[in-house]
Amino acid sequence: MRRLDDRGVSEVIGFVLVFALIVSSISVFYITGNTALTSLKDDEQINNGDRAFIAMAENMNDLLNARGPQREGEIKLAGGTMSFNDTSALSLKIEAGGTTIGPQSVSTGSLVYQLNDEAIWYESGGVFRESSVWSTMKREPGLLCTPSHAIISTVSLSLETNATSVSREGTVLIVGRRAGTNVVYPATGFEDSGMKNATLTVTSQNDDAWEEYLTETGWDKTGTNQYSCTAENMLVRESLVQVKIL
Repeated sequence: MRRLDDRGVSEVIGFVLVFALIVSSISVFYITGNTALTSLKDDEQINNGDRAFIAMAENMNDLLNARGPQREGEIKLAGGTMSFNDTSALSLKIEAGGTTIGPQSVSTGSLVYQLNDEAIWYESGGVFRESSVWSTMKREPGLLCTPSHAIISTVSLSLETNATSVSREGTVLIVGRRAGTNVVYPATGFEDSGMKNATLTVTSQNDDAWEEYLTETGWDKTGTNQYSCTAENMLVRESLVQVKIL
């Protein structure tokens, strides 16, 4: 009788152990699987933000080339944040024919979509993607440097609304309006003969991506975040765009 009781107790203990193992396995699978699914979802969302910013940059480019007074675009935030950053700037000095213009500092401003530890930036015509450890350029701005021609086209954003940031699950509307264009060079009374030199200083959280882009497109690095371009012909313009985050 006791042996039967012992066998019954053993079977119960065995069942409890197997059941506990199954429950533990399900819990581990749920936690790891749910974490992986969340990570995949966030990766896809930041990739969508990537594509949306590139499309927005193309819309902004229409404004810069006077192909319309206003452009709009929607971006799904999915719990992320869209904000305006006013710390980005480009400083430019031009030397030609013994005359110097600048250095003149241009506050470019930036539109930034942040999701967890990654962010997408629209800054001076370019699109950047950055994390806490790296930064890369996804769309190039308009800064051409060759020995024969240099075209330096900067974009300055200003915010029309009081809302500097918006965070929600749904979409946000970005509205851009062309506010004018200033031709910095050639300027009236400025000697245009001979070679011209432009010195560009970049103030940006994406300085690594700026360095990679500039040094691969004909600019020489001459100091910390400072670059030089020498060309026979040069055009420098600043485009002004007012933006709303709705």
